[in-house]
Parts: sequence; structure tokens; C-alpha cells
Amino acid sequence: MASRVNVDYNSSPLHTMSKTNDKSLYIPVVLGTAREGRQSIKVARFVHAEFLKRAGIETELIDVKDFIFPRTVPSWEDYEIAKRWREIAEHADGFIIIVPEYNRGYPGELKQLLDSAYNEYEKKPVGLVGVSDGRFGGTAAISNITPTLVELGLVVLRGAVRISNVDKQFNDKDEPVELETYKKLVSKLFDSVISYALILKSDRVKA
Repeated sequence: MASRVNVDYNSSPLHTMSKTNDKSLYIPVVLGTAREGRQSIKVARFVHAEFLKRAGIETELIDVKDFIFPRTVPSWEDYEIAKRWREIAEHADGFIIIVPEYNRGYPGELKQLLDSAYNEYEKKPVGLVGVSDGRFGGTAAISNITPTLVELGLVVLRGAVRISNVDKQFNDKDEPVELETYKKLVSKLFDSVISYALILKSDRVKA
């Protein structure tokens, strides 16, 4: 059975950022699947652990499993689960989303989460990490989710990380077998997200 990431959202970085340097960025890592036995959680934990090493960055691992909707909730509806996500999205300066591929698409629970907010995403960068148990590293899922992210006002960055054969590439310690290779790949993604987050945050402040 897959492990669950338990997050105390009352003590999350968005509630404590006033205590940090006002130049810090808040960029959560979002795990986009709630499926039992999900291998993507290994990727999410690895990405989050690496991102924690970056100075000037506030981050946390957001598990879509903690935001399960019984139906599609639009961005204007007053709904408790959606309100928690909107607060996170509002404070975020960007996002890194772990996108697993199931049957050439991405999970419905991730779509429901994204659709529950709208204005909170405007002009914020998003870096994608595609995951699959096949050879193509979530390429189809990344292609499918990109138009949705653009429609929501997010800035989708080039250079998505694609992880193929995830069950073979990651061990039980949530580390990739080719550790240094994947460290370099996610580091490049981090650089891109941070650079765009700084630029776009400045533009939002001016606006």
C-alpha cells in the first residue's frame, strides 16, 4: 500500500512566510495522483527533498489525496476543500506538478483540483515532471495537461522532466537509480521555475 503524505496546512510555509525574508518565493510541489500503490510519490518526495536545498525558497509537498472532491467544484463556489487549495494557490509564486500518465492522460483528481481555482494562478510559472511506467516518461500526460494550465493563466515552462519506467528507476528510499543524472535534470527545472517566478512576481506587484 502506498504511503500517504500528511500535511498540516495550518503550519505550512504560506502561514509562516511573514517570518522569513520578504524576497523568498513560495513554490509548492504538487503530487497529482491519489491512486493506491502510486509510484509517483517516490518522484514527488525526491523532487521536494531536492527543492528544499534551495536557498530563498519556501516549499511543501501538496498531496492531491488530501483534496479529493466528490464532484467538480467551480472556482467561484464556496467549498471548504477548494478554499484550502485557493489559499495555497493565491500565496504561491509558482508550482512544480508531478504528473503521472494513466491511459495516455492525467488523473481526474488533479483536474478537479486545478479547476477549483482560477484567478489565483494568473501569471505564475509551472514546471512539470511527467511520470510513467512505460518508455515515454509521461509525454502524453504533459501534452494533455498543458492546454488546461495555459487556459488557467499559468505560464507553462519548457524543459519538463520526463521519468520513464518509474518502478525500475526509483528505489524504496525514494531515490532514482541514476541519482546524479536526475539531480541535474530537476535542478535545471528548478532554475527555470525560480527565474520565471522572480520575473512574474515583479510584474504582478507592478500591476
